[in-house]
Amino acid sequence: MRKEELSKKAYEGAIETERLILRELSTSDIQNVYEIVRQDLVGLGLRAGKGMSLKETAKYVNKFLEHWDRFGFGVFGLLDKTTGTFVGHCGLRYIEGTNDVEILYALESNQWGKGYATEASKASIRYAFEILKVSKLTARVKLANYRSKKVIERMGFEYLYDKNNNGIELSYYELFNK
Repeated sequence: MRKEELSKKAYEGAIETERLILRELSTSDIQNVYEIVRQDLVGLGLRAGKGMSLKETAKYVNKFLEHWDRFGFGVFGLLDKTTGTFVGHCGLRYIEGTNDVEILYALESNQWGKGYATEASKASIRYAFEILKVSKLTARVKLANYRSKKVIERMGFEYLYDKNNNGIELSYYELFNK
């Protein structure tokens, strides 16, 4: 599906899973996202390679918001259904300069190991395939990010290759809509 076709798809409301609410990010989430990505442990898995500053986080979130505005889909904020706590973000975006849609996520480190990444990823994949009618999803994971690789593989993504992308070693995966 071409970018123009996807951009006509409007997102309405929130997606609910058993334990999470996935809702569109907003500028009011910059501080929430900052509390997560400022941690070096989380930043290691992201392009930054370390914890982000508040200014870097604002730029990071604003790119997600611009994607929503331009294409009508994007990265969701993740809220714990029971407590309302912001636990991370997960969703979809175009890989710059391509027609490939990728899935991505980042969670507060104290939320790791609870299955939230898997739960949010499953919901994002369903959204991509059933609502957006995307034919294929891509995942790019830093070589040493074994936790994320496990999540991606658990979702059924197939490993393709490793590639240096602007100085960052990434493993590439894909999942086709069947």
